[in-house]
Amino acid sequence: MEKQIHLTTKDGFTVYGHLNSSKKTDKLIIFVHGLTGNQTEHHYNNAPRYFNDKGYDTFRFDLYSPRKNARQISEVSIKNHVDDLRQVVEYFQDSYSELNIISHSMGCYVVMKAGLEGINKFIYWDPTKGMKSLEEKGAIYNEHLDKYLLYRGLVNILSKEMIEDWKAASNIDNYIQDVQPNSYFIFAGAYNIKDEWLKQIEGKFPYKIVEGATHTFYEEGVLEKLYEYTLDFIVE
Repeated sequence: MEKQIHLTTKDGFTVYGHLNSSKKTDKLIIFVHGLTGNQTEHHYNNAPRYFNDKGYDTFRFDLYSPRKNARQISEVSIKNHVDDLRQVVEYFQDSYSELNIISHSMGCYVVMKAGLEGINKFIYWDPTKGMKSLEEKGAIYNEHLDKYLLYRGLVNILSKEMIEDWKAASNIDNYIQDVQPNSYFIFAGAYNIKDEWLKQIEGKFPYKIVEGATHTFYEEGVLEKLYEYTLDFIVE
């Protein structure tokens, strides 16, 4: 069963999400997407089919959206994302006895900065290593817009605040202490993010590596392995 959930943020925007379930349960997984991502990416869209049958409801939502009264990617910052995530968690806390958070890429940084309490497990899928320079990501300042253009096939417009947040995410030393003790990491084996993070978490946090996977886990067979490792961490 799928149910659309619309939440109104404290500053008047609408958060759009989908709650999926297949049988009665008091356990929920909340997914938090990354920068330029959305709830319909394949690793979120396929998640209900896997996790619902394992006894977990799933909720995926957009941090910005083309839908009516939603936030726009050109206007948001990590603070907006943190505020909205806290509101999502608050909405579900009385309905489920167990909440788990799965985040990906920049969504991991959002979760780490949110200071959430009462969460069973935090699972981080290939967390961002941030941006050390504009050239690294191809972000170009546009004086007329007073914003940054990010060229990725489609052009994304990002606020100056988000660019600064992205840079701050590269200083893992400065926020590793924000990572909750009940955290677990899953890295893409064929991508370069894991090298930066393993320096920080080796011997401190459990982790798995999905061999042959790149950052969005789209290669044949890797999504199943990603879900399997995730479930193992949640139930252990």
